[in-house]
Amino acid sequence: MFWIKVLMRRVKNMYLAFLVGAFFFGLMRTFLFKWYILVMLTERDLKKIDILFTKRIGEEFKRELEPVKKDISGIKSEVVGVKQELEPMKKDIAGIKGELVPIKKDIVEIRKDQKTIVSFFDTEYLDLRDRVEVIERRLNIGL
Repeated sequence: MFWIKVLMRRVKNMYLAFLVGAFFFGLMRTFLFKWYILVMLTERDLKKIDILFTKRIGEEFKRELEPVKKDISGIKSEVVGVKQELEPMKKDIAGIKGELVPIKKDIVEIRKDQKTIVSFFDTEYLDLRDRVEVIERRLNIGL
């Protein structure tokens, strides 16, 4: 670009300046096209790059994955241990649940009996109260 401006300043004839500019533009275009052709990647080049990239990424991935695999295997063994510890607890809980069924029935029966007893004593108290009031009236005792 700089050289084109220098040439245009020096050349007084506009036509000649145009021709010189077109010549340099043509050279630049030709150079860039040849450079593009030289740099342009073929399908084979792209496949090689892909293989290389995949290989390197795969190695990195494997390297990063190894500690995670070890951690997961440790966690798996711990989970198996916890499951084994829970098995007897599950059996105990099942036994306790079986024992709770009759206890719940007994509680229901006790509540029914309690209601019956309370109702009996309430009626007995009311009857006794009525009797006391009748006696107080006959004896003219007013408390």
